This record gives sequence, C-alpha cells and structure tokens, in this order.
Amino acid sequence: MTRTLPAFAAALILAFAFAACGGTETMDDAGIETPTPGPGSTGDTPTPQSTPAADAETPVAGTPESATPPDSRTPAVADGSDVDGEDGRDGAARPGPTPAAEGSGSGDTYPIASPRQFSIATPTPPPSTPAPAPAHTPTPAPANPVAVVACNDFLAPVDKQHRLPANCVPHGLVALPSWTTMREGQYMVAEAAEAFAAMVEDAAAAGHTILARSAYRSYDTQVAVYNSHVQNMGQERADRVSARPGHSEHQLGTTVDVTTPQVNYQLSRALGDTAAGRWLQQNSWNYGFVMSYPYGKEHITGYSYEPWHFRYVGTDIAIQVRDSGLTLGEFLHRRR
Repeated sequence: MTRTLPAFAAALILAFAFAACGGTETMDDAGIETPTPGPGSTGDTPTPQSTPAADAETPVAGTPESATPPDSRTPAVADGSDVDGEDGRDGAARPGPTPAAEGSGSGDTYPIASPRQFSIATPTPPPSTPAPAPAHTPTPAPANPVAVVACNDFLAPVDKQHRLPANCVPHGLVALPSWTTMREGQYMVAEAAEAFAAMVEDAAAAGHTILARSAYRSYDTQVAVYNSHVQNMGQERADRVSARPGHSEHQLGTTVDVTTPQVNYQLSRALGDTAAGRWLQQNSWNYGFVMSYPYGKEHITGYSYEPWHFRYVGTDIAIQVRDSGLTLGEFLHRRR
C-alpha cells in the first residue's frame, strides 16, 4: 500500500499536466501528423486556400500598376495614341502586335509592321513658353527671277529671263538707207545698219528682194505692240509671238524684221519657204546676223518660229553660233 500510493499520485499528476497542454496528436492514413483539437476548439478543420492559376492576374495590395506587365499579345501603344491604320479585318483601328524581344523566351513572334501598313502619330507636346515671333520673314525668291542686262551690251541675252531697262536707248542709232526699208524712219546702231545694207545689196545681186519692215523699237513702242497682241489673241498666245516690254531684242537697236514681195511684205512663216528666205538662212551668218527663233526650238526660245527675225552679233560670233548647233539665246547664256 505504501508503494502503490506514490505511483498513483505520479500518474494523476501526469494526467493533469497532459490535459493542460490541449490534447493529443494522431497520425492520418498517409502517415502525416494531424493535430487533434484540444478543449475549447470548435472542432472544424480550416479549409486551405486555393492556389491561383498560373495565367490569372493576382493583384497585390500596395503594388503600382506598372509592376504588372501587359499581355504580350495585346501590347499597349507606348505614347497612348491610336494606331491610324487598319488591321485587315473590319477596318477598325487596333494596335498592331509587338515583336517579342530577343531572348524574352515568350515563344511567340510577330512581324514588324512596315510604314505603309501602320503609322503611329506621336503628338508633339506644346512648348512650355511660346516662341517669340521672328522679327522679319524673308520673302522667297521667284522660281524664275528676271535679270536686268546692260543697255549697250550687244551680246547680252534678252529673253523671258533677261530684260533691258525701261529707259534704255542704245547709243549710235542711225537711220537705215531708204532702199533697204519699206518706209523711212527705221533705225539701227551704226555697225548693224551697215551690215544690214550690205546683206540687202548682196541678196538683190542674187535676185532676192529683202526689205526691213521693223528695226529699233523703244520700250514704249513695245508696250503698245504687246498690248495689241494681248487684246487680239489673249495673253497666253501673245507671250508666244510677242515679247513683253523690256524683253524685246528690238530695243537693243541690233535687230530687224525682214519681209519680201513673195509674202506680200508681211511678217509670215511662209518666208522660210521662199527663195529669199532660204538665201537668208544660208548667208545671214556671213553678215553677222542670226535667226533668233528658228523652227522647232520654241521649247528653248519660248517663242514661235520667226523666219523674219534676225539679230546682229557680228560675223565672228554669228559663225560660232552656227557651228555650235545652239540657238542664239543658248549660245549667249553659255558665253556669259
């Protein structure tokens, strides 16, 4: 009895100690320890939380949006602007696919759109402060500026791009001999007048009558001539057959319009088909005269064919023009 009491007391103390710890532990069928609820527990086993799917977005509280990358198949436009192209299906504007970055490991690749397929408009941000207006805006030069040439430069180009001053009256004007003109009062500079008289005389010796119908014209006279053409045929056609004031070679005092009885003393393109006209084309060089507006060169000269219009440039230059194959205007341009 004496030995049994201490053992019973020890067992009783162990039982109270175990109860205070909250219960016992058992093993389930898999051999995993499962805690057994102790006194005061509801007895319910808490349900474990489900693991989120690998491709589902799980926003984390307190994490900025930029921390979650967009889907690589529907990329956002970097600047937030719309794509102004078409996707090839219903015409709706959609952002195009973005090619996967090298080494990204996404496994998907997309072609890079060419500029003809897509064009992303990037708006330009307004300046923080307005730019000051320029003090002076220069006026652009005209496409075909007109140059003014010297009045007494007998080798100056005078055409649609080059003009003489309005007050230009060449030095040394003399009246042509009456037997060389249709009417008195025709003038040329002395050197040109002498050469013209010699040409008319030699043509007569060859059986051809050649007379001056119009020689020197002042700026004011050309104003009247040009305006008459504009009134009769309109400006577009007038610009093909008549020079504007200041642009006429007649103002140089070295140019003459000729005629013959075969064309009734008119200024006619038929002159080129007459015997006198052919003689002029073959021999005018020898007297220093060049036909300024030859046949088939309107695209170069800017004027229609005029077999009656001859300009004096001196024998040496006239022969050089003939040998060059250029029009007089082309030759004079290159010579400057």
